[in-house]
Amino acid sequence: MTMQTVQSRPYDVIITGQGLAGLVLSMLLERAGINHLVLARREHKQYPALAETLPSSALPLLDRLGIRPLVEAFAERTFGYHAIWGTDALQSNHFWGQRPYPYGLKLRKQALQKELLQRQARYLLPVDALLSATNTANS
Repeated sequence: MTMQTVQSRPYDVIITGQGLAGLVLSMLLERAGINHLVLARREHKQYPALAETLPSSALPLLDRLGIRPLVEAFAERTFGYHAIWGTDALQSNHFWGQRPYPYGLKLRKQALQKELLQRQARYLLPVDALLSATNTANS
């Protein structure tokens, strides 16, 4: 990943963080032609490589956003169990009975993030900490 030095100029959107959500948002803003910047921490914490499963109900949204092929390139199809957020119990949800997608996606999250970092590198601004910000819209 090569981050470029970004010139000081007004942006329509500033995204805080280079996680999956921030990088996908950057990609969608780029497609829409919206001037934006992603603040990317120079030193980020290392987290354990946890897999995340997207249930089949999330796949139509990925289709509408036009990113399902990208996400599927960094995932394996899964047909069974997942944990419900906010609970410790493993819930049984057999995806194969759901339509239009009878499967969920178990993400290879770190690989997907690495790909998105490479794709969106020109929008990244490396930062140690945000010291100040100025809104000049009302000046």
